[in-house]
Amino acid sequence: MGRYTKSELTEVNPETLMVTLKVKIEGETEIPTWKDDLKIKAALALLETVDRSHFAEKDLVHKFEESIIDLKLMVETLED
Repeated sequence: MGRYTKSELTEVNPETLMVTLKVKIEGETEIPTWKDDLKIKAALALLETVDRSHFAEKDLVHKFEESIIDLKLMVETLED
């Protein structure tokens, strides 16, 4: 599978304090046309940075749990 090597994650607008999540993926791929192997590696790398306690700090555990359900459904869809 492709190898994910780099990402740039967060940008904050100092005037509005709006946070933008931007992802730049660099790495090697074994699927040159579609790069799906690299996309999966990048998605996994991003998910590794998620911390449930950050949701809990803002009383948003329900949002975390909803997102986990969405992720599980996405994986099931990919498996079919």
